[in-house]
Amino acid sequence: HHTAGEPVPPNAVTLELYHVAPAAFKFSGIADTNTADVAGDTYFDLLAPSQYYMCRLNATATPFPGECDNPELLAPDRVVTKLEVLVSPDFGRYLPCNVCPNATRRRGWMTAAPPCPPGTYQCGCAELSCPSAVGKLPVATEVADYARYAHLPTAGPSAHWLVNLGDRVGGFWFSTLRVGDCDNPEHTECTWKLASTVKRVNASCVYLAVGEKAEALVPQCFARCPNGTADQYTSCYIHCFYAALLGNDAATVRPSTGGLSGAEITALWTSAFDGCPSLVP
Repeated sequence: HHTAGEPVPPNAVTLELYHVAPAAFKFSGIADTNTADVAGDTYFDLLAPSQYYMCRLNATATPFPGECDNPELLAPDRVVTKLEVLVSPDFGRYLPCNVCPNATRRRGWMTAAPPCPPGTYQCGCAELSCPSAVGKLPVATEVADYARYAHLPTAGPSAHWLVNLGDRVGGFWFSTLRVGDCDNPEHTECTWKLASTVKRVNASCVYLAVGEKAEALVPQCFARCPNGTADQYTSCYIHCFYAALLGNDAATVRPSTGGLSGAEITALWTSAFDGCPSLVP
């Protein structure tokens, strides 16, 4: 994929990663963004209905300031992009990279970061101290962190869906900062390189496709919803959606019982992604 003379990360391995972003952002690479492996992105992408429930249907129950301002989870035009990325496997500290003005998001992650133009990505570091190594974070670490802050078990359904989904599917999140981009002439160290953009789909298509599978798993639950399965954004539908994946007690108990294994949920999500029509990049 690369010609002689182009910088390539040392001891490079190829990772299949996924990136979720609003289509309005006009995807232009993954510098200063977060990506995930297939399990980690299954987790992140399937959090969206939970966030919608918490922020749009039940807006009193947000545990963190800014939680309901994240366009990567709530924008109606979200797209999911599959990528091949060459990385140096000498991973470093993961940094959360979020969209401005949401970069001051929960837990004071980014209070030290400089102000940033709306619609751009900001990572939790000032330019001079941004690490060049690709950051790597187990979803399990993120979930444990969230569970502490959310004060389980008194938290509402959204927090329980979040931790139960993360407990099941696991996976990893990655941060690829501009200072490590081999294609950036000003990189401080060449640690990663975007090799190819494989496919991009509408996140709404993935949700509908996973939803159809969920509907087949617990039809009696969806039959009780006033709108049935016609509206995938009602409180009733979202409760049934997570009950199908994670078990009937997923909204109130950790760990939940029943539902699908993490591998089955990831396979469901992958099948939905693969079946959705590709958007022209």
